[in-house]
Amino acid sequence: LNLPFVEVLFADSQVVCLAKEVREPFENRPSYVSKHAVSVVLAGNQRIADEEGQVIHLEPGDVGIIKKGIYTVTDLLPEEGGAFRSFHFYFAESVLNRILTFRTGKGGGIIEQAPLLSMHPGVDLSLFWQELKQWQARIPQLDGAFFEERIFGFFQLLASTQPGGRLWDHLRGFQQLQPKGLLQFLEANYDKPFTIEDYAYLSGRSVSTFRREFKTKFGQTPRRWIINRRLQKAQEYLQVKGYSVSQAALAVGYEHTSHFIAAYKKHFGHTPGQRGDLGQTQLS
Repeated sequence: LNLPFVEVLFADSQVVCLAKEVREPFENRPSYVSKHAVSVVLAGNQRIADEEGQVIHLEPGDVGIIKKGIYTVTDLLPEEGGAFRSFHFYFAESVLNRILTFRTGKGGGIIEQAPLLSMHPGVDLSLFWQELKQWQARIPQLDGAFFEERIFGFFQLLASTQPGGRLWDHLRGFQQLQPKGLLQFLEANYDKPFTIEDYAYLSGRSVSTFRREFKTKFGQTPRRWIINRRLQKAQEYLQVKGYSVSQAALAVGYEHTSHFIAAYKKHFGHTPGQRGDLGQTQLS
């Protein structure tokens, strides 16, 4: 939200509305989309790929509907020059539930499980964003309920351009959890700065099921397993690959080097800058 190329119209724990204008291409950027999202491309091209290999390509005027999850995102500038431009809505699970409860359209009864959907509504969606900006300029104290209603209206607009209730069927699929193998998922993502709630959701489980299943299979809590795995990998980075302490901390998901040093000392009995089994690593 604090990036210089991002314009935030509104943000709270339930709803975020923002626009992006990028003048350098971003290619294959790993991204954790922490809320369900809508991406509307106004200029340039965007490519979004999920972990299973599904890819959507968005051109100007296209809309991407994105389930909360891990993706690789590419933003490309227009061929004729200028900036990549887009606007985005992010909304929490509770907002999604309300949208589907009060929707005016009806789905076809088949829940779409794909986490990504691209749509080509054929209408000028930039006008929708401009209207939002005008409202916000006139009434700066607008709250989340207002923007939630606007997101609902946006979905109704999209649904009116699509036959058969496909959009609602797709959004209903966002409510479905799809369990993944715990060990395989954790090995691929232990170095991400996720919360236990994030890990549970992304592995396709409720938090209580995630904790219970993990403890049964691995004999320890998810938090303890993740910390141990991060520190083991950090030791390899330090002693074999020659990473600095700050580089190793970031590489295994620690945002603060001081927290990493404290955890490392507690686990190994010495700080990352002290001599271990394989030699000296310099503290930076």
